[in-house]
Amino acid sequence: MRHTNWGLVEDQIAIKDGKLPSALVSRDERRGRVKDLMAQMLGFASKLNVSNADLARELGVTRINLYRWRNGVAVPGMENYCKLLRLCLKLEKRAFEGV
Repeated sequence: MRHTNWGLVEDQIAIKDGKLPSALVSRDERRGRVKDLMAQMLGFASKLNVSNADLARELGVTRINLYRWRNGVAVPGMENYCKLLRLCLKLEKRAFEGV
């Protein structure tokens, strides 16, 4: 059975509706959400043969930022968090269109 991170789902719904995700979460909770999001995004990217360099370019950040976010060493600001959510949704859509 797949574990669902409801906070992340709520953020994705907010982004689809053109709203900002909830910023009223602790830094640790945001770190956990980002790590979950990065795992999903990297899984979709791998399925689509998209490199980390391409992901970083799409987000307008360096590859080291992706590494730090994935490992929980750093937490992106709200703007980059929104970009991550949008990119993950875009990759998810592309990954499932190819099925």
